[in-house]
Amino acid sequence: MYKVYCGKIFEKKQIIELLSPNLSGPRWGLWDEKLPTLSERVVEVVSVPEEADFFLLPHNYNHLLNEGEHVTKFAEEARNLGKKVVIFFPGDSDAHLQFSNAVVFRNSQYKSRLLPNEIILPGYVEDLGSGGISPKLKEVSETPTVGFCGWADFKTIKHRLISMVKVGISTLQYFLGDKESLVRRKGIWWRIKLLRILAKSNKVKSNFIIRKSYSGSQKTIELSPEQARKEYVENIIQSDFTLCVKGDGNFSTRFFETISLGRIPLFIDTDCPLPLDGTIDYSKFIFRVDYKNIKELPELLTDFYRNLSEEQFVVMQKQARETFEKYLRIDSFLQYVFTPDFIGLYLSQKISN
Repeated sequence: MYKVYCGKIFEKKQIIELLSPNLSGPRWGLWDEKLPTLSERVVEVVSVPEEADFFLLPHNYNHLLNEGEHVTKFAEEARNLGKKVVIFFPGDSDAHLQFSNAVVFRNSQYKSRLLPNEIILPGYVEDLGSGGISPKLKEVSETPTVGFCGWADFKTIKHRLISMVKVGISTLQYFLGDKESLVRRKGIWWRIKLLRILAKSNKVKSNFIIRKSYSGSQKTIELSPEQARKEYVENIIQSDFTLCVKGDGNFSTRFFETISLGRIPLFIDTDCPLPLDGTIDYSKFIFRVDYKNIKELPELLTDFYRNLSEEQFVVMQKQARETFEKYLRIDSFLQYVFTPDFIGLYLSQKISN
């Protein structure tokens, strides 16, 4: 078990999940009480910096943006001792952290920008299939059903116009040479675009519940949380594939919720790195389409579905669920990565000047 030094604990700030068996702290999210947690310690917290294998920031970096001086001094203290500092930076940002001795865990990044010291986190989601889930059988008609339940419309004309302006700017940037501008468009643009492509096609069945606001926040949800969750889960279970594409950050929480239910993500790859990509063979339980090929999405999906046997379709679903349990549920992920065979490789990287 690795020994870690955490320095100052901010009592009113949430503790990272890795330290939940070691330390207590507040929880604020809408679904926090339902999220899986570590039942046993993965690291040992020490009070003497010199005794630590590495420094560990005890709060998510994005919760310490107003404590920049503290974080900088913490990283410098680790560097002066020749040690790495491990930082959790979940959420939508893909900004690189300017600490030469940092190992950064994050949700959002682009494969073309992923640094050697960055590790992709799975979405921190509820284990929706923990009570047991039966695989969906293949449709006799061989026409796949694509599900989506969530925010994919604008609440007001003002919001729509703002989005149109942003799309126009990104298009101009693309023609001026910024080839990343298209893939960086906000998630709602991608969802609306993809749902229109699928809805217009007679090659797939649409199972869509379109909402005009984000249902994962107490500030924006427009129906009871229980009803929203019920509709969301049923939509995934009843569909052959669930559309999963980036949000404002370049990752999809829905992707991990889908596999937790033993269902197959229809994953639109927006230059999106997936967690443990060198360990997990994602091709065994997802259907991936590059964002440059979305105009052919219905045809690509239908061809894939028709070439699957009943047994193969069921096996994909079972592998999705098994992979979530073994690697991608947050407690399983943390237990897997905080070992010498994984995090040890990052800790041994030379600290640059």
